[in-house]
Amino acid sequence: MPRDNFEKELRLLNRELILMASECETLIAKASRVVMKGEMDLIDTMPDEYQALLEKENSVSHLCQHLFILQQPVARDCDFILTAMKMGMDLKAIGDYGMQIVQRMNQQWGWMDVMDIEGLALSSIHLVTRSIDSFVQADAELAHKVVASRKTIDADFQQIKDRLVRRWKRKEMNEEQVIDRILIANDFCHIAHHANNIGQWVLDGLRKDVQQ
Repeated sequence: MPRDNFEKELRLLNRELILMASECETLIAKASRVVMKGEMDLIDTMPDEYQALLEKENSVSHLCQHLFILQQPVARDCDFILTAMKMGMDLKAIGDYGMQIVQRMNQQWGWMDVMDIEGLALSSIHLVTRSIDSFVQADAELAHKVVASRKTIDADFQQIKDRLVRRWKRKEMNEEQVIDRILIANDFCHIAHHANNIGQWVLDGLRKDVQQ
């Protein structure tokens, strides 16, 4: 495969990854509106958007395999292709957890007071946006802030669990309500961790660019 075609396909891979990131961000934004504002009608539109996310992930994965098979990439190209594969998996995982959150609410809660987990939910959604921005803008400083947030997210999750257990002991909530909220909070925590991963892939890629 001529180098010009190879460069063209690398640019296509980058565009597909950006489009996938946009699909993911839209999906998580809708999940947040379901959780925070009780806009349960949005749940009906999300399966189609989730399917679009899966199709983009499949496109990214196929392009990566295609580039590896048809031409042995030079080191810099190889790094980018591997990063694209890893980012694609993290973006898909974020979408998976977003769908899981709204399915839990739809099947078990309906919409209920989510004050206990609101802070973590907002932080997680914000991190998804920032991690995607760091990739699109090749912004090392922003990516570093995303990565550095991991300990804060873990601490917030622990505080939520402790607070919910205290509310259960005071009989302000029953066991099922506590467990439901902990599971939702755990899903948001996983979303944040995958956003952290994206920030790390961005940092790794930018460092390698400088070295080369």
